Amino acid sequence: MQLDKKQGRRQRMRYFRDGRLSLRALLHTAGGLFYSVGYQAEYFLLCLVRMVRRGLAQTADLVLLLWALAGSLLIPLAHNIHDDLTAPWRQLRRGVANMRTMLRQEREAGRDIKGKGLEYLLNGIRVYKGLLARAFSYLLPVAAAGVFILTVHTVLNYNFALRVEYGGEVLGFVASEETYEGAMDMVNQRIQGADVDYDWQQTPVMTLAVVDRAGLYDQSDLADRIVSLSSATIQEATGVWVNGVLVGATADSQAVQDAVDAALAPARQAAQGLEATVSFRQDVVLDPALYFTSTLISGQDLTARLTGQAPITLPGGEEILWNVLAEVQTTVRTTYTETYALPEQTVENSTMEWGEERVVQEGADGQRQVTADIVYVDGVEVLRTVVDSQELVAPVQRIVEYGTHNRYGGEAGAVGDGEFIWPVPGYRDQSRGFIQYGTYVYHRGLDITAEYGTPILAADNGIVTFAGMGTGYNWSYGNFVQIDHGNGFTTLYGHMAAVAVQQGQYVTKGTVIGYVGSTGRSSGNHCHFELEHNGALQDPADYVSRP
Repeated sequence: MQLDKKQGRRQRMRYFRDGRLSLRALLHTAGGLFYSVGYQAEYFLLCLVRMVRRGLAQTADLVLLLWALAGSLLIPLAHNIHDDLTAPWRQLRRGVANMRTMLRQEREAGRDIKGKGLEYLLNGIRVYKGLLARAFSYLLPVAAAGVFILTVHTVLNYNFALRVEYGGEVLGFVASEETYEGAMDMVNQRIQGADVDYDWQQTPVMTLAVVDRAGLYDQSDLADRIVSLSSATIQEATGVWVNGVLVGATADSQAVQDAVDAALAPARQAAQGLEATVSFRQDVVLDPALYFTSTLISGQDLTARLTGQAPITLPGGEEILWNVLAEVQTTVRTTYTETYALPEQTVENSTMEWGEERVVQEGADGQRQVTADIVYVDGVEVLRTVVDSQELVAPVQRIVEYGTHNRYGGEAGAVGDGEFIWPVPGYRDQSRGFIQYGTYVYHRGLDITAEYGTPILAADNGIVTFAGMGTGYNWSYGNFVQIDHGNGFTTLYGHMAAVAVQQGQYVTKGTVIGYVGSTGRSSGNHCHFELEHNGALQDPADYVSRP
């Protein structure tokens, strides 16, 4: 029997304990529900108040508009309403005045007025009880409106904000969700390095709160707070970039400078004793910014990369060494003596035959002392910039007279410069070239094939010495043009369909002198091009190049 009583007691205790646990869970659930309802009610009230405020402002604008449009009608109406509203109070004021008059008359007549004032007041209340009820019916809405206005004014003066929790800690208070989103954009823009699309952000928790305006965070302050709470993912560091390629980044800014100095050290040591500066030839930038913590390396690793002891990984995954990505240059300031000459001066002389020249004054070289910055990469000069130049010996200019008299009549311009152009730009091919066996020349020039009528150009400045149909020894050329360039060179253009110049005419380089044909000894449309120097045939391919 005692055992049954003990078991019953234990069972009752277990039921009581389980009941307490269920009650706790129920209370916890109810508390969460009430919190959610309260939060939504607060937010709804805030939105409602803001909507009412906007509605009141719009209503006021409408009333002013109606007042301006119908002032003559509203004013009399307002007077009538005023009379209706103030009539009870006017009657009450007259009743009080009558009661005072009656009391004064009773006192003047020698009657006892003790208690009469209260009697008259009670009689007045009994007589005018309907009037008092009307007065209170007017007062109650006015009082309610005053209470409502006071409540709205108080609520509107509250500064509602969002309390932002991030990663379990409070970031701060912001005016709106846009402030948080803008701060996140600022942080993302500050992040450098690889994996910029990595989803590192945590989901914030925002709750409504009332705070002082001075406690609100702007985007910049909130961005700094986000960075400080995200050190496990992103942090401030300094990266070394070469032409847009990240070599590496480390949180130790002094280690970055040490790594750069290590990369420049060999060139600096080699330049000791010289007036020289050592720098990177490429655009090397040290960029302090935000980097993903997982991509940061130590100062020793960065030094190994900048000195070529460890590879650098490019965005595409390729690995290269530092000396492939960047070069160290040494700029040495050097002073030396330089010999130089003035450009030759040419003077035209119409009394001398075209192509004839005469030296009027022999030239002489000058000397100058030059100070220049010479840039070396791996001991090889790549750039020279003159900083200063002082003349030591003045040069003498060479002056040469050139004849301009054309024995065929008229004047002629400058002689050829010896730089020949391809005579048939619209060509199709070259069928034969210059052919010589020993001293015997089997084919005297180039055969340049082209469509019939393709323009043929003068290869250089000169005077046309022949233009027309060849005869005798020259019959095989058909229609041809020969040009003397005044510098020992002559050119010949054969088998033309027609010539476009005449004998004695001065032509400049690129002038159309005829058109491709197949006259004379020819088996198809082409231009036969010959070139001589001082009467000796030359291979034209040594002087012109096919486009």
